[in-house]
Amino acid sequence: MNFLHAFMQKLTPETPPATPNQQQDAANGDSDWRLSGVMDHFAPLIELQQRRQLISVQLDGHPQTFQTLVLDINFSQNLLIIDELFPTQPRPAQGQVLHFNHQRHGQVLHFAGTLLNQQSIGGSPCYLVALPDTLAYRQRRRHPRLALEHRIVPVRLQSPNRAHWFARVINLSASGIRLQINGDKTGELNRGSRLPSIDLTLGNNLPFQCEGRVRSFRFLRRPSRQTEISVEFVGLTPEKYSLLSQYVDRLLAMAVAA
Repeated sequence: MNFLHAFMQKLTPETPPATPNQQQDAANGDSDWRLSGVMDHFAPLIELQQRRQLISVQLDGHPQTFQTLVLDINFSQNLLIIDELFPTQPRPAQGQVLHFNHQRHGQVLHFAGTLLNQQSIGGSPCYLVALPDTLAYRQRRRHPRLALEHRIVPVRLQSPNRAHWFARVINLSASGIRLQINGDKTGELNRGSRLPSIDLTLGNNLPFQCEGRVRSFRFLRRPSRQTEISVEFVGLTPEKYSLLSQYVDRLLAMAVAA
């Protein structure tokens, strides 16, 4: 058997070692393949940069919405370089989280990144932001709902008779809210009843206040006696509507990424 094994090895041609040029070509091919995958992953950002399209930005803890442009994308250092924000005040601080939002053809792109540094180009500031791990447009419902029953989001509101009620949020959208209140409140409610005041706090201590109209309600005996109320927001300003929409989109995008 040893003789046969040695004989077969002689008959099998040896593979010559790769030359330095062949090794370099293989390394370049592997690098090109990885770069192609990265560029496919960040295609939405590349398109925004090439078309010089404005993208909306919100800062943690600030209700105002800004706009900016994608100036460059540094894949090797995982950096997104954006233009100065408009309006220019206040300027974001290093370490602050920026939330980006862009819509096209009924789809929404939402992602967040930490501001790592600020530089200046031609006297104008630009910002270096960490690239996100996930990035994709998703189909947008007219008013997507954010489920919050597993989070404690307290709400203060006034009943149609202006009694003070305390509730918690079941779900939230840019057009309305579903609330849970302890006890049986059905005797004080009617479809179309006006709620003079609804107060809640969005993420990062952003206060939100508006009026509402009762769309539906029901009393539940189990697991505890409580009333669920579906409320339509009334008289939202464009600023408040935008704030709610971006808050809901942001948390929905985070849930998808998780």
